[in-house]
Amino acid sequence: YKPAFKTINFAAIPFLREPMKLDCDLAKWKDIPGLPMCVNDRKERRLKVVEPQYVKVAWDNAGFYFLYDVKDADGRIKKVFAHNFWEGDAVEIFIDARNTKDKAREAVWTQQFWVWPFGATDAANSTGGEAICSASGKQFLYISYKSDKIQRAAKPTSEGWVMEVRIPAGVTDGSRVRVA
Repeated sequence: YKPAFKTINFAAIPFLREPMKLDCDLAKWKDIPGLPMCVNDRKERRLKVVEPQYVKVAWDNAGFYFLYDVKDADGRIKKVFAHNFWEGDAVEIFIDARNTKDKAREAVWTQQFWVWPFGATDAANSTGGEAICSASGKQFLYISYKSDKIQRAAKPTSEGWVMEVRIPAGVTDGSRVRVA
């Protein structure tokens, strides 16, 4: 499906009739097209980047699924804490249900998640979390999640790592903590 309108990014993601097992088996994703990813380097360091890289996305009535097959140029897994999740090996998932492109992720229709392939520095069983930004854009709250909120399966590869992620619909329904 291709829309008649022009936009920065648009993709129709396939609906799954049955839940997908998270086991890092790439074969089940073969018919789902990849969407291009970009590297976010907040400290503007010169990173050695292997591009292009893609994410595959699907959904069912219970949530969203993502597949990442990451080519990691430095060849090492870097674990970090929730308050600096962007400095380690992680992916960020932004949900903007109204396509408003709000920078403050305080509105119920905008959410920012992160997922670590192999946990945090202080908690190997932490799968990722959610970053919530106040309406002013000056205050952030970083909430770590375990597998009851974000499920993932990951394994190292010769070039980096593969990770499958499931974010249940209940986590993306906007019923979360507010930042004053």
